[in-house]
Amino acid sequence: MFISELVGSVVQVLIFAVIPFIVWLIAGRKKENFLKWLGIKKPEADKPALKWWGIAIGVMAVYFVVSLLIMKYVFSDLPNATSDAFSGKGAGAIPAILAYSFIRTAFSEEMLFRGFILKGLSGKIGLTAANAVQALLFGAMHGVPIFVKTHNAAALILLTVLPACVGWVLGWLDEKKNGGSIIPGWILHGTINVFTALMSI
Repeated sequence: MFISELVGSVVQVLIFAVIPFIVWLIAGRKKENFLKWLGIKKPEADKPALKWWGIAIGVMAVYFVVSLLIMKYVFSDLPNATSDAFSGKGAGAIPAILAYSFIRTAFSEEMLFRGFILKGLSGKIGLTAANAVQALLFGAMHGVPIFVKTHNAAALILLTVLPACVGWVLGWLDEKKNGGSIIPGWILHGTINVFTALMSI
């Protein structure tokens, strides 16, 4: 299970990186290397940033609890990719959960949304608007597939808005408090995904 998940995770990262890499080749390679261009670099955090990351952890914790409550008591019949993948697998699924949480989902999504989309749009429409766009797209990526499967408009709204709020906070903190690094957001995002997946085993 772990090897399969690891291979699938690496393939997904490569797929998510194709368009950013092509754009970098055309527009960014003379400015900086590909990884730094995407925000895969050491954070430039100072002590005040730690306070803001504390707030971000609080936001993610609230998101985690609210999402669990919504999925358990309001939309208990909705499909859930994480639960479906690891349900009933026990502790043996933990290595696969780590690959899924940190590589397949968190790294791919942070690279695409807070890396490529946010950074690419910031120079054109400004950080505030770019952050709103990437957050909305991030939220829609979570809510729209559920809506397509269930046609449940309430689920679409809630499961788009909640992740969008988290995406906005992560984007703002990456750019304003960590010198454009996506690494702290990636770690936080992956950790929340691990807790979510562990609830299903």
